[in-house]
Amino acid sequence: MVKKAASHDFNETLFGRIVSTLSLSISGMNKIMYDILPFEGDSVLVAITLPVLLSFPIAAFSVMLIVDANYTWSSDLHQLLTPGIGFLVVFRCTTAFNRFWEARGHVGKAIKGCRTLSIIVITQYHRHAGKPGEDIPKAVDDVRRYLLLYFHTMINELRNVSKRQENIEDFVTPQELVLLSKRKKGQAITALKWVGARLAYLESLGYLSPLQLHETNESLTHLIEAFNGLTKIKTTPIPFPIRQLCSLLTVVYVYSAPLALATAFRSFTAYWNIMARTIGGSMLLALAFFGINQTASDLEDPLGHDANDLPLDNMGAALKNELNGLFSEPIPALKLPAERPEKGEGEKRA
Repeated sequence: MVKKAASHDFNETLFGRIVSTLSLSISGMNKIMYDILPFEGDSVLVAITLPVLLSFPIAAFSVMLIVDANYTWSSDLHQLLTPGIGFLVVFRCTTAFNRFWEARGHVGKAIKGCRTLSIIVITQYHRHAGKPGEDIPKAVDDVRRYLLLYFHTMINELRNVSKRQENIEDFVTPQELVLLSKRKKGQAITALKWVGARLAYLESLGYLSPLQLHETNESLTHLIEAFNGLTKIKTTPIPFPIRQLCSLLTVVYVYSAPLALATAFRSFTAYWNIMARTIGGSMLLALAFFGINQTASDLEDPLGHDANDLPLDNMGAALKNELNGLFSEPIPALKLPAERPEKGEGEKRA
């Protein structure tokens, strides 16, 4: 009986492992297909469909030229060009990817600075609960408004949209909007100046200590650095000669590759065998080179409105909800634990 039970447990364990392995395999395949198929964002496959399909007739014409017309094209030239062009295209893609994550880092620094300032201000406000006059709650709420104004005006400037947008209407008064409109550039810096003025006012009334004001100045410095970094990325695109050279060499290389492929496959006797190999190889080559080049093109400007750019609107909405919650939610009252009776007192009562 013991041996049968042990065998039964082993079979169940083996069956469970097989089921678990199949489940993981299916899940992994679903993730791969989800990434391949155009379910999310602007698909690279859709963007390069026409250039890839264009390689089909070019490959067919190359086979007819090589086989029917008995023309010969040496593949040595493509073998020499492949490393250089491949390095150049990959370099462009890597540079664009680094710009994308650098921009994400600056946005994260801006959000972190807004959170830090909010925590310092709101905790000190609750520390003096019951004491403030009417101007103190107004100054504290102004810090919240101006921080959100900073983030959203920065988004608007990076996207080169008009100054008056719906995303800042809840954070600015008509008088403040007039003052803000006087600046053609750097409205986010104006919002930070207003934040600094409110912080200095709170420090003058004793709601912030000089050390805490120094800490807020460090957060303001991080916010300025984030704005400068994002502005640098937006106003300094990848030089046009690099983009032009990558795209030009990719087109020339991909559309001339069928000649070399047809020459290499000419040793096969069957005509349609040569045709199929040349067309298949040409389309795979086009998919690889055009795909990498198009990926670089999509990632070079991460601060736009495209689906593959940074979701700045969603980040702004999330920051708005977070700061509104920080400034409106109460802080739990401090409750000391009840004193426990000593062991001797309990025994005496018993």
